Amino acid sequence: MVEDPAQPDAVEGDDSIGAVDPSKLPITDAADFKAVYANTTAIQSSIFDVSINFAEIIDGQKVERKCRVVMSPQLAKALTLALINQVKGWERNFGPLPGADQVPFHDTPAPSTEVSSNARQQPPSQSPTAPSE
Repeated sequence: MVEDPAQPDAVEGDDSIGAVDPSKLPITDAADFKAVYANTTAIQSSIFDVSINFAEIIDGQKVERKCRVVMSPQLAKALTLALINQVKGWERNFGPLPGADQVPFHDTPAPSTEVSSNARQQPPSQSPTAPSE
């Protein structure tokens, strides 16, 4: 196997998660990269993926979606564990987060283990998008 310096931990024939350690790769910003502020989220999932919509409540009058991140269930679980660690560290340094249970949040039920006819459709990340207004 020829070593690829761009993927130092790649293993031939191994497409599993963790075959490459992303912390060892250089980080660059995409041309369309942007940071957004969100004070609410909505989470949906299917057997294929997990979608997180980040949004901002504006003047208590409307919710403006800022972006959607679609990921595999495996990455969603890894993200959950990383966020738990970050919050625990924050609370160790600064004390308990007051009112965290009061943060506006919308979660849809997790998908059932039964595969319905809807579940056989393409995941949202691959579905055609509606025309822009």
